[in-house]
Amino acid sequence: MRPQTHHVPVLSRADLAAALLAAAASFLLYARTYTPWVLPSDSGEFQVLAHQVGVAHTTGYPIYLLLAKAFILLIPAPSIAAGVNLFSAFMAAATVGLVCLGGRLLSRSPSPWLPLYGAGALAVGYTFWSQALIAEVYSTAAAFLAAVCVLTLYWYRAAETGRAPGPGEHPPTALRPAQRARAGWPLLLAGIIGGLGLGAHASLAMFAPAVVIFLLLNHERRRTWLLPALLGAAAGLLLYLVAFLLVDLHAAPANIFNAAYGPARSNWGLTEADLASPVRRIIFLMTAIQWRSAM
Repeated sequence: MRPQTHHVPVLSRADLAAALLAAAASFLLYARTYTPWVLPSDSGEFQVLAHQVGVAHTTGYPIYLLLAKAFILLIPAPSIAAGVNLFSAFMAAATVGLVCLGGRLLSRSPSPWLPLYGAGALAVGYTFWSQALIAEVYSTAAAFLAAVCVLTLYWYRAAETGRAPGPGEHPPTALRPAQRARAGWPLLLAGIIGGLGLGAHASLAMFAPAVVIFLLLNHERRRTWLLPALLGAAAGLLLYLVAFLLVDLHAAPANIFNAAYGPARSNWGLTEADLASPVRRIIFLMTAIQWRSAM
């Protein structure tokens, strides 16, 4: 008879409670200090387009805009502009909670409360706090990035401790396909969130090589991560493209192509036909043609 496997929880209830406490305290702080009115520049654009649901300036930010739209529909606020600003506060608080979980997954300390110090330092940091108070994409992008980190670390800790094979059990490389799929679910979810995160801020793509290197360093477990990671990334990219198409086809009056890129297309040697299809528009946004001279 095969001995029973003892599954040690990777994250305890106390760990989750500490993360929720960090997130809730941060949100109360940001909700007390956020900006409740219309803002200029990019923030004003995001406030308008979250309401109208239209493509914003490079790189479009469709996931951010769809999430902000859902937030202002579901959460009462003094105004639409205030609601979009408060959405940044909500995502910043979620980031703080996720960073607390990430710190716990990285820590060897027996105390679940130690990561609160790091999460708290992030929460009250000048730059992070400032972006939690206005309509901007950075706190949302940070939440997506933190989620990818937490899920990747969760997979690693589960394989290393809580889900490691005991005496008489099969090693990860000998698991059945269904068992390998279950072991890799955090990476499947991380891939989906990472792909979607491109619609919050395209800089998340710069983090992908770090995840790939981390997984390659765990090549002995490749049968538990290879397929879930690839499927997750592919699904995330597909969902990102679908989100962009939904926002683009909605064609809000204030979208960036109506307001700026269309009228200024000759500045980059483009014709009307060069921006006529969603595919051409997404290529224009993701390749940042208008910034090439500066780069």
